[in-house]
Amino acid sequence: MAKKKATQKKVEEPVVEIEETVEESVSKNYVIVEGQKSGQVAVRLLNPDFENCVFQFGKIGITEEDGRAILAFDYDLVSGETPTDAHMIEVLENELGDVVVDLLENHFDEGEVVGGND
Repeated sequence: MAKKKATQKKVEEPVVEIEETVEESVSKNYVIVEGQKSGQVAVRLLNPDFENCVFQFGKIGITEEDGRAILAFDYDLVSGETPTDAHMIEVLENELGDVVVDLLENHFDEGEVVGGND
């Protein structure tokens, strides 16, 4: 399994307004949502520890360190509050990493997940 590194960028104001769920994921730990006005895609976690947390992903990359694959990604908090406890931040970032992997494996080829500008 790949090790994960995450970087959070705080968003001063929400970048999208969230509407109803667009699609439930295969893994059932998140749903893909879309902004009502902007149409931008975001992810709402279903884990009760992160209830009402909606995130957008920025840059996603895979590097190699000591022969191991490293998944690195940036994310923006659109709504909700992220934990301040170091352990819960790690749990959150691992869950977000799992979401990135699921999106890449199950949605990218289908052309379902779009957005961003490089």
